[in-house]
Amino acid sequence: MTRYGTLKDVCEMLNIKLDTGWRWVQAGYLPAIRLGRRTKGMRRRCALRFDLDAVRRWAEGQAQPGRKERVPEIEVPA
Repeated sequence: MTRYGTLKDVCEMLNIKLDTGWRWVQAGYLPAIRLGRRTKGMRRRCALRFDLDAVRRWAEGQAQPGRKERVPEIEVPA
């Protein structure tokens, strides 16, 4: 069963600040699912959701020897 979370959930899981998570999403660095649309002339943003298992796999792939402090070990609760 796939579990989805918000940006706040992902930031807590990765131990990063919300601003950093938002920048990573905007840059296309962090895999996100966008729900809804952004309409021209309006400030309404689309909702973001994250497949927590996909984010965990992504983070594990980002780990580099000697740089564990950048991408911590991640445990997703069952």
